[in-house]
Amino acid sequence: MIKRILNESLLLKSSAARHKTYMQKKEIVIRFITISFSTPNNEQNMPDYTIIDKLQDHIQIPDNGTLSVPVQEDDATKTILFGFAQGQQLSEHTASVPAIIQIIQGNATVTLGADTHNLSEGSFIHMVPKLSHSITAETPVIMLLTMIKAAKK
Repeated sequence: MIKRILNESLLLKSSAARHKTYMQKKEIVIRFITISFSTPNNEQNMPDYTIIDKLQDHIQIPDNGTLSVPVQEDDATKTILFGFAQGQQLSEHTASVPAIIQIIQGNATVTLGADTHNLSEGSFIHMVPKLSHSITAETPVIMLLTMIKAAKK
């Protein structure tokens, strides 16, 4: 009986040791994942991300005209922040790559192909390449444009 208790005790200790080892390995993996997201991806120790808090604070809408400010560019994407004075427009054109428009502030009339939409803050548009489009600012507008260069064929 005593021998059986000792054997069971050893088995429990062995099982606990294996469990502890497993948990330590899991903790190491979690730390590795956390580190891997924050490691630099180039020789200049730049982070793997671009973050801009409160986009609307990074552009001044002109009294008359349109202002564009590049905010990010890499091999895959190019992102530009636009400020349109009321009544200003980006005339009809097309893009050779897919693009995303986000209205950050204000109201705009956006023409996509033959369709016209009245959009406001928080609106999102995804456009395929070569889609004819135009934008008219009904109020002062801040717009974010992302061009997806990686999709170009």
